[in-house]
Amino acid sequence: MKERCCPGRESRQIQIGEHEELIVAARDALADAETAKHLRHTRPRIERLLGLLTVC
Repeated sequence: MKERCCPGRESRQIQIGEHEELIVAARDALADAETAKHLRHTRPRIERLLGLLTVC
């Protein structure tokens, strides 16, 4: 990955975060049309409920 992201820069370092596997899995899930449709339908309701819980 370093050769692709930082060509010609030997001193540049790339660090992978501890949650990288979860991020990749989430991106893969969103690539599925059915999962993306489900999240578009349910996410606004969940965020609204979480907002109500933080106000209380």
